[in-house]
Amino acid sequence: MYFTLLVFASLLATARGKLGGHQQDKENPWVVTTAELPLSQGHPKYMPTLSNGQLAIRVFGQTLRQNCLYNGRDWTSHRARIPGYANYHLALESNETIYTLRFDQAVFEKTVKGDHFSVKQQILVHRHFTRSIFNFITYESELNRNDVIYIGVDLDAGPNSLDLNFGPKHILKLRSNLLHISEVNYMCGETKQVENRQFQKEKLQVCIAWTEPNGFIVTGQDEKIVRTYLTIVDDSIEGILEEIDHVIKHSAEDIVKKHINAWDDIWTAGHVSIKGAFDLEQTILASQFYLLSYLPFPQLSARALPPFCGLSPGGLAYGGPMTNYEGHSFWDTEVWMFPPILLLHPGAAKELLNYRLARLDAAKDYAARTGWSGVRFPWESALTGVEVCPAIAATTRDNEQHITADVSFAIRQYLAVTGDVEWFVQKIGNNSGCDVVRGIAEFWVGRTEFNNATGNYDIKNVMGPDEDHENVDNNAFTNTVASLAIKLAHYLGEKSICERIPDEWIQVAESIVIPYDSEKDYHPEFSGYSPGTIVKQADAVLLGFPLMLNMSLSTRQNDLRIYEKVVRETGPAMTWSMHAIGHLEIGESDQGELYFNRSYQPHVTKPFFIWTENKQPNFGAVNFITGMGGFLQIVFHGYFGLRVCLDKIIVNPQLPRKSESMVISGLDFHGNLITMSAGRNQTNIRILRLRKPMELIKKNKVYLIDKIENIQVGSGPFELRPLNW
Repeated sequence: MYFTLLVFASLLATARGKLGGHQQDKENPWVVTTAELPLSQGHPKYMPTLSNGQLAIRVFGQTLRQNCLYNGRDWTSHRARIPGYANYHLALESNETIYTLRFDQAVFEKTVKGDHFSVKQQILVHRHFTRSIFNFITYESELNRNDVIYIGVDLDAGPNSLDLNFGPKHILKLRSNLLHISEVNYMCGETKQVENRQFQKEKLQVCIAWTEPNGFIVTGQDEKIVRTYLTIVDDSIEGILEEIDHVIKHSAEDIVKKHINAWDDIWTAGHVSIKGAFDLEQTILASQFYLLSYLPFPQLSARALPPFCGLSPGGLAYGGPMTNYEGHSFWDTEVWMFPPILLLHPGAAKELLNYRLARLDAAKDYAARTGWSGVRFPWESALTGVEVCPAIAATTRDNEQHITADVSFAIRQYLAVTGDVEWFVQKIGNNSGCDVVRGIAEFWVGRTEFNNATGNYDIKNVMGPDEDHENVDNNAFTNTVASLAIKLAHYLGEKSICERIPDEWIQVAESIVIPYDSEKDYHPEFSGYSPGTIVKQADAVLLGFPLMLNMSLSTRQNDLRIYEKVVRETGPAMTWSMHAIGHLEIGESDQGELYFNRSYQPHVTKPFFIWTENKQPNFGAVNFITGMGGFLQIVFHGYFGLRVCLDKIIVNPQLPRKSESMVISGLDFHGNLITMSAGRNQTNIRILRLRKPMELIKKNKVYLIDKIENIQVGSGPFELRPLNW
C-alpha cells in the first residue's frame, strides 16, 4: 500500500536554502525542534507518538491503533494493527527542513523552506474530533514570482494487517465543504479472533476512511494554499459518516484551533513544572504530554466516546504481538501511572478505575476458576478482563497476584484525593465500586493462612514486584498492600459508604505478617530473603512509599540502603524513582537527586524525549509511560513532598538543585482547585475554586480556608484537610 506523486525537478532546484546547523529553542520548553529525525538514522522507535486516547500513531509510522481494538484469543490478544492510512508524507526535502513537536498543542510539524516559499506539514490526532487524524499541508509564498511548483504527497500505509479482515475499498463522494475534500476512500472489516468466547461474543468491527494523497500545483502568485488529508477510524460506516458530517462543517483553520484549544483546556486544568533547569523542565512537560495523550477526556470530544480500555506500558501507539507488552494493562497503571494523573486530572483517573469496574465479572470468574473467593484481577488485562499474560510468563501470571490489591490501593488514593463517594455506588452493568473493594478484600482474606507458631497470617506462593524471585512466601509488598485492601473495605463500611465487612476480616488484616528483621532493622523482601541477594526492581522499598507503612527512620534508611545496592543493572526505569522519593523524604537530598537523575537520564532519548523501559541497547518497551509515571511521582511526592492520606494531604516542598521554583497548577483536592508554587524559602497557595472548606494546618496552627484567596505558607511541612469528611 504505497502511493507516490513525484515532486517536479524545478522544486528541488528552488528549495536550496541551507540550514547551517539548527539550534533548539532554549526559550520555550514546550517546543522541540530538530533538523534530523531518528527515523532517518535507523531509530524509528525514537519517533514521537500522537494520540487522543481513542486513536494513536507513531509519527511517520505504518501503523494506526484504536482504543479497545484487540485481536487474538486469550494470551495471544494484542492491539490490532490498522494499516497506516494517516501516514502521509510531504515529498519534499531541502537543506532547510525542520521538524517540530509542540507539547502544548500536540502538533507535529515538518517545515521545508526554499528561497521564496515555505511548505509546512502539520499532523494532529484530533482532541475534539476524536475519530479523526489530520494532515494539513500549507504552502506560503514570500514573494510574487513566476515559478510553478508541484507539491507532492505520499501515503505509506505499509503492508496489509495480519489482525483484520477488510472488505473491498469504496469511494464516498462528499458534498461541498470548507476543507475542499471531494471524496474519501473507505473500507470496513473485523478482527480475526475474539479474545475470549465467554466474555466477547462477536469479533470487533472497524472502518477506516482516508483521502487520496493527491498533490497540488502552486504558482508564485499564490500567497497561501492549504490542503487537508483526512483519516477517520470508527467501528461502523455510520460512525464514519457521522464524523465526516462533524468535520467538514469547519475550515482547516477552525479544526486546528479546536484541537489546540482542547489541549489548552487539558494543560490549564492541571500540570506540574520546575523552572531553572531547562532540560529537566522539558523532560517533565514531555512526560506529562505523552501520558495525557493516551487518556480520554470525554468532555472535550465532539461525540460521545466509547468505554476506555486502559493504559499499557507503551501507550496506545504500541502493542503488537509480543512487543511492548501487547497493549495490556498491568500493575503499572495503578501503582506508577495513576498517582500523577489523579492529582491533576481526577476525571481521567476515574476512567482508569471504570476500566477495572467494567471487567469485574471476569475478575470474579478468574477467582472462582483458580480456587478462590472474591475477585482476582489478571496480571495482564486487555479487552475483556480475562487473563491474557503469555504462556512464556506463566509463573509471573500465576503468582504476581498483588495486582488485585494494587487496584484497591488506587481506589483508596482516588477516594482520598477526590472524596467521590458516588463512584462506590454507581454501577457499570450489575457491579458497583463497593463490589470491587469488597471482592478484593474477600480474595485476600481467603488467600491468608493462619500460622499457629507465630499467631499471624501468612500469604504463601506469590511473586512480588521483584520478578527475579518467582514463588515466595510473605512478600513484604504483597502482604502490606493486601492488608490495606481489607482495611479499605472496613473503612468504607464504617463510613456507611459500602456494606460492612465481617469483623473477622479486619482481624485478619491486622495480623498479616509484614517481614521485619529486628537485628538488621529492615524489611526482608520475603520470608528467607538474605541481604545482598540481587533483585530486579523496587519491591520492599515500596513499603515506605507509596504504601506509607509506619516505620522508624532507621528502618526506612536501612530499607533504602540495603536494596539500592542489589538492584540489577538491567532493571526498569521506575525503580529509582522510589529510591529518590525515599531519600528526599528522610532529608538526604544529594542521594535523592542522584536517584532522581538515574530514574530518567539513561532512559530518555532526545530530540523527542522518548522513554525506554531499560537502558540501551536492550531498551524494552517504548514509549514507556510507566517510567514517566514513576518520574513524575518524584516531582509530586519527592520534591513537593505530597503524601495522600484518607483524611488529608501533607505537603513538604524542597527544590531540586539548580532549580529556581516549581509549580503545581490545578491540584484537584476534593473538588477544590489549587495552584501551589514553591521556592527555596516560601510556598504559596492560590485557591482557584472552592467547593468544600478546608483547614490548613502548620505547626499546630489551624487556618480556615472558606473563600477564594492567596495564602503564603512559608517553608516547611503543612497539611490540607477537607472539612466534614
